[in-house]
Amino acid sequence: MRSRTRGGRTFAALSRALVAGLSVTVLLVGTPTAVSAQPGGGQHGGGPRLERLDRGLVAVATPDGVFLSWRLLGDEATGRSRTGLTGADFAVYRDGRRIATVTDSTNYLDRSGTATAAYQVAAVLRGRTGARGAAVTPWADGHRDLPLRRPAAGVTPTGEAYTYSASDLSVDVYAPARSTRNVLRAFQGFVVDGPEYLTVFDGATGRELQTVRYKPGRHDDGLMWGDYAMSRIEPANRVDRFLAGVAYLDGRHPSAIFARGYYTRATLVAYRWDGRRLREDWYVDSGWVPMTNPFNDSPHGREGTDPEYGTLTTQGAHSLSVADVDADGKQEIVYGGATIDHDGSLLYSSYGVLPAGSANPGARAKVGHGDAMHVTDIDPARPGLEIFMVHEGATGAPYGYALRDARTGEVIYGGYTGVDTGRGMVGDVVPAEPGLETWATVVGGQPDGPGLRTADGDLLGTVIPGTNQSIRWAADMTTQIVNGAGEVTPSIDDWQRGRLLTADGTRTNNGTKGNPGLVADVLGDWREELLTRTVDSSAIRIYLSTEPTDRKLFTLMHDPQYRVEVARQQTTYNQPSYLSFYLGSDIDWSQVPLPGR
Repeated sequence: MRSRTRGGRTFAALSRALVAGLSVTVLLVGTPTAVSAQPGGGQHGGGPRLERLDRGLVAVATPDGVFLSWRLLGDEATGRSRTGLTGADFAVYRDGRRIATVTDSTNYLDRSGTATAAYQVAAVLRGRTGARGAAVTPWADGHRDLPLRRPAAGVTPTGEAYTYSASDLSVDVYAPARSTRNVLRAFQGFVVDGPEYLTVFDGATGRELQTVRYKPGRHDDGLMWGDYAMSRIEPANRVDRFLAGVAYLDGRHPSAIFARGYYTRATLVAYRWDGRRLREDWYVDSGWVPMTNPFNDSPHGREGTDPEYGTLTTQGAHSLSVADVDADGKQEIVYGGATIDHDGSLLYSSYGVLPAGSANPGARAKVGHGDAMHVTDIDPARPGLEIFMVHEGATGAPYGYALRDARTGEVIYGGYTGVDTGRGMVGDVVPAEPGLETWATVVGGQPDGPGLRTADGDLLGTVIPGTNQSIRWAADMTTQIVNGAGEVTPSIDDWQRGRLLTADGTRTNNGTKGNPGLVADVLGDWREELLTRTVDSSAIRIYLSTEPTDRKLFTLMHDPQYRVEVARQQTTYNQPSYLSFYLGSDIDWSQVPLPGR
C-alpha cells in the first residue's frame, strides 16, 4: 500500500479516543475498516444493523454562552413537523438541575452557562423522562484535541530519510494488532511481488481472527494491467489500485467490499463475517483487456474478456460509492461509470456518443474513468438518486462531467470538455435554487469550463466554489466547503456568507487535494464535524458547529448509506459522504425516512 508522500509517511493506529459512542482511529490511507456496535440506543428492527450510539452530548464555550449539541437516534424519530422530525423531546440539565426542555431541535444555548458547568441530557418520551446521559463540561477553545503518539523519524533500509505525519481518519473500534506475514525487506514505496493477505481482527483486542489470500492476486507486476502500455513503464502502479467499502447487500448485514483495478481489468469481491469465518458473497472480474503489444498499445475503452463483466474495464474511478440505487432495500456498488447490483450481477455500464471535435465523432464510448464522484438525491424533483461524476478521458470521453440516473446509468445532462476534468463537487450552495448545485473544473482551469449548475443543468456562472471537500456545517442545511491545501490553513467557507471558520494551527492532507482527516457526523446533532491534524501532528483537532438550528434530524450515522459512505470516505481520493435522501435548505420533511419504522 503506497501511503508515503514526499517528505513524510502517514502513521497507523497511534491514538484512540472514545468520542460520544464512536472512537476515532488514525489509519493509513486506504486501510479498510469494520462496522461495529457501541453501547446505547439506536439499533434498528428489521433494517440494516447499525451502531448502537449514545446521546453524543457535546458542550462548547462561546461568546454567547455554552452551546450544547446531542444526537436524536434513528429509532427515536417517529413523525414529522414543519421544521423536522418528531419523537423524543429532551430535558437539559446543568449541574444536576433541569434548566430546559427542548422539543424542536437537538441543541441548546445556555446563556447562563459557565466554563466549569456539567451538563446532561435525557430523552422525554410520551411525557416520561428517561435516564440522563453522561455529564460533559465545555470545550474551552471551541475545539477538542485528541493527542497522538507520533513516531520518531528514521531512515529506510535503502537510505531514504522519512518523517511521520497524521493523515486520513475513520471512526471505528480500535484494532492495534497487525499482520506480520508480508514483510518488506527494503522499503521503496512499491510492492512488486510476494503474497498478499486480507485479515480480520477482533475489534476489542486486535487479535487476528482469520487471514485469507487477497483476491485476486496481482498475477504480475502490472504488465497485463496496463502498467507497461502507451508511453509508460510503471510497475506496480495500476495493478495496485485498490478500493474498499462496506455494503448492506442483503439489506441487513454488512459485507466488506474489496476491489482491485479500475483502468483496465476491474475486480470486486464481497465478504461477510459470520462471527467465526469469512464467507464470500460474490466475485466480479472483467477479465483481461486484450492488447496487441503490451509495450506499445492503448488498452483504454476496450472490453475485458469476461462475457458478463467485460464492460467494467476503464469505468472505475478513484473511489466507489454504495447506495440502494434501485430502491429494493439492498445496496449496490457504484463503481464509477458502472454499477454492480447487490447480488453481484452487472446492473449497467454507462456509455455516450463522442461529439464533434472528439477523437472519433459519432462513436459509442464509455463514460470512463474519473477523479471525483458523488451519489445522492441531487435533484429532489426527479425520483430516486443521481450520480454526478467528472471524467478524465479528454477527447476519448463523451463527457467531461455528467449527471446520471443512479438506477439506470442514463445521462441526465452533461458536457464534453475534450480535456481531463479533474475535480467536481455537489452541494446546496445557492439556496435560492432547488436541489443541489453541481460544479466541476478542468485540469489547469478554463474560462469556458463546466461552471456552476443547477440540479437540472442550467448554468449559474463560471466562478465555482472549491472542490476538495464539502461539509454540512450551517443551521439552514446548506452545504459549505472546506478549503486549504499544503501549508495553507484550512477553512470552512459558505458560498453566500463567506468564511465561517478558520482552523488555525492545523493542516489538511493529500497535497493539492487538501482533504481534512475526516468530515463526518461523529458527535452532537445532525451536522458534520471537521477533524484535522495539528501542524506538528501532535493531535487530531475536532471542530463542531455552534450555530443554533431549529431543524431536527436524527444523527446522519443512522442513515445506512451515510454510514457506509463514511467507511469509504478516505479510500484513494477522499470524497464526501452522502445520504440516501435529499438534504438541503429546501428539504421536504415528508420525504425523510424514519429509520425506526
